[in-house]
Amino acid sequence: MKGFNRFDFFLQKLNFSIQEAEKQEDPGFWLYKNDARTPAFMLEGLARLYNQVHEDEDDIKKMKEDFKMLEDAIGTVDYYDNLAKDLEKLPAIEKKYISFLHEKCKQKNRILNELLIDRKWISNKHNRIDRCREKLQKIDWKKEDEDMDVFRDYYRHEIKEVNDFIDSRNGKFTKLEEDVHEFRRKLRWLSIYPKALNGSIQLSGNLEDKPELEKYFSEEVINSPYNRMPTGEGLDDILYLSKPDFFALSWMIAQTGKLKDQGLNIYGLAEAIAETESLTEVDAVVRAMQSIGNNGEIINNLLRASSEIIIAYQQTKSLDHLIA
Repeated sequence: MKGFNRFDFFLQKLNFSIQEAEKQEDPGFWLYKNDARTPAFMLEGLARLYNQVHEDEDDIKKMKEDFKMLEDAIGTVDYYDNLAKDLEKLPAIEKKYISFLHEKCKQKNRILNELLIDRKWISNKHNRIDRCREKLQKIDWKKEDEDMDVFRDYYRHEIKEVNDFIDSRNGKFTKLEEDVHEFRRKLRWLSIYPKALNGSIQLSGNLEDKPELEKYFSEEVINSPYNRMPTGEGLDDILYLSKPDFFALSWMIAQTGKLKDQGLNIYGLAEAIAETESLTEVDAVVRAMQSIGNNGEIINNLLRASSEIIIAYQQTKSLDHLIA
């Protein structure tokens, strides 16, 4: 029942948040502000992993989609709320664009609240969490060593997917969403699975073992709580990942995230300008770059910087050595 227990650990966390949210005037925004997105991420990660172990279990596939829908809906509120707050700090940005983004945030929050009701995350009885537990209790769970063998193979599969993705771009990332953001999404799952498995993945080795990766061992990475694994005490079957290579992975996720966020701020402002001024997307992007005092090269510079660090990372072969 290790599989069930893993799901139930995060289902309980999510259920606690939902029960608290039900008491609020605005449940959706409360969930966003109180980090309900994290257990939703963990549950989606578990569903991705166990979808490999139980390929014929349609219920796991459906749960994966439910967790993803919830996480995406919270994430969209997060995006517009923080975008508006970031742009408010720039005196050159007109207030009507900020107002548009605040309204967009409210619109996405209404969609989140509708999802909570429609998908019965919030329900007087037998809510979505209860239904998930019932389905999970019916699964014929495999032995822990069998699970871990599949997870190890899946890590290798996902690593190959990342390398193939980089190769398919021929050293140049030319689109923010389809290239840089998608690359980061693929990497991010490799760092989410250890937290989702709650101790069954541990780090081995020392940073000094790989001095060639030293540039990735920033203070931010070394001190990140995301790089501290849940305790694996008492667990018999553990998948070990190389600590220096996991830290390099963490640096890449953080750095591409910063570049991606800068670009998305431009496109988010462009969306506000296009809707407010009835401009084409291309003209709105130009206006957005002008509004923040840029000469129009910021997107190209971000894409160039992303290409450079991604290609340099691939050349280290660090990802190929992630599994210890």
